[in-house]
Amino acid sequence: MINGAHFLLYSSDPDTDRAFIRDALGFPSVDAGRDWLIFALSPAGLAVHPSETIHPRQSRPMEWWARHFT
Repeated sequence: MINGAHFLLYSSDPDTDRAFIRDALGFPSVDAGRDWLIFALSPAGLAVHPSETIHPRQSRPMEWWARHFT
């Protein structure tokens, strides 16, 4: 049985995306060090990792999420 999960988002601008998830969506978080936020989605977690490039079919920009879910 799966009791939880940890989701990773890869972003070309992780600091801005972390701020969006924290401020606009209001998810509580824990700072894992150097502003690396782990968001609580109990019983799951969410983190935004830096990425040089993102394939458009692999991820939607955070602006898309902001338009549709805030």
